[in-house]
Amino acid sequence: MRLLQLRQSDGDEVRSAVVVCDDEEHELSGSKGTAHFVFSWPETKRQSSLDVVQIKKVTQPAYTADDSGKYVAVVAFDCRGCVPVAYHPRDEWTVVSSGGSRFEDVDLSEKEWADVCEKSNDPVTVMELDWRFEHHKEK
Repeated sequence: MRLLQLRQSDGDEVRSAVVVCDDEEHELSGSKGTAHFVFSWPETKRQSSLDVVQIKKVTQPAYTADDSGKYVAVVAFDCRGCVPVAYHPRDEWTVVSSGGSRFEDVDLSEKEWADVCEKSNDPVTVMELDWRFEHHKEK
């Protein structure tokens, strides 16, 4: 589940606190297709949609210790009629320490998090979390 802010792709209207669940599918009107999030802008009544997708050789399922200090795309969105402009991390993350402890529902809303690995007694931290949206075009 991701919490986003979306802007109309051909306008200035913004929709805040949009919850996108990649395990939910909604039907697109006038189509046999589905999307993870479907809505209409009040002013235009035109339907917009957003799908959570993985892009081969671009996104990866996890950020690991080997990725420290690098930008890694962990999710991609296929957007129709909308553009994501803000991401609000919540308790949607899982952290696995090098010692093997698993921390579920980690809240990264403060961009930092810390705990202790029960197996190795070592500190486990997420620091200086940053994210950005980049436009990706298939070649």
